[in-house]
Amino acid sequence: MLILEQIQLLEEKLLQPSIRHSKSELDSLLADEFFEFTSSGTSFNKTEIINALFEEKDVHYALKNFKITFLSDNVVLANYLAIKNNEIYSLRSSIWKLTNDNWNLIFHQGTVCSSEL
Repeated sequence: MLILEQIQLLEEKLLQPSIRHSKSELDSLLADEFFEFTSSGTSFNKTEIINALFEEKDVHYALKNFKITFLSDNVVLANYLAIKNNEIYSLRSSIWKLTNDNWNLIFHQGTVCSSEL
């Protein structure tokens, strides 16, 4: 499987309500040093985002215009549009790092937008 496909599948997985409500799944996908800047301007570390997502109401997202850029052999930047209720909701950027044959999310940022790139 291509790295692009692997990372896209992981991003799609993180958008599923069942994963967002599973502390063990999130713990395995997020790196210990994970942090996030949310579309509302809040920042979260790994523990804080796991707790916040566990309390989140079910939201269904889709991806659009997914792409990755290699930052090094073991690190990629993913960019995409998050679609919520069939409308563009936010621009998303994630940094994934390959460690011991597993991709882990180390950084994520969402920015609310009203139009396509």
